[in-house]
Amino acid sequence: MEPQNLHLSLKKFVIRDTPKLRGLPRLLLEASASHLEFIQMQSCPEFESLPNWFQNLTSLQRLKIIDCPKLSCLPDGVQRLASLSHLKIQLCPTLSHKCQPETGTD
Repeated sequence: MEPQNLHLSLKKFVIRDTPKLRGLPRLLLEASASHLEFIQMQSCPEFESLPNWFQNLTSLQRLKIIDCPKLSCLPDGVQRLASLSHLKIQLCPTLSHKCQPETGTD
C-alpha cells in the first residue's frame, strides 16, 4: 500500500529498547505526516540516521532522541520543520561531537 492511500492520524510515536532498529517505519509515519506531533526514540543502539523524508512531518512539534550512539546526523531538511519547538538529543556521542561549535585558534 502506498502512503498516499493510507491515511492515519497518529499524533505520538515512541520507540524504546529496540536493539536492531536501523530505520523508521516510513509507511506508518508518512501516512501520519500532517498529524504527527511527537516522536521519541530511546535506546536504539544500531540507529544511524533519520531519513530524508523526515522533513515531510510538517506537524512535528517535539523530537526526543536519547541513547542512540550511532546516530551521526540529522537530515538536511530538518530546518524546514517549522512546527518543531522542542528538540532533545541526549547520549548520542557521534551526533553531539559533530554539533559542537568550532573554536578558532586565532
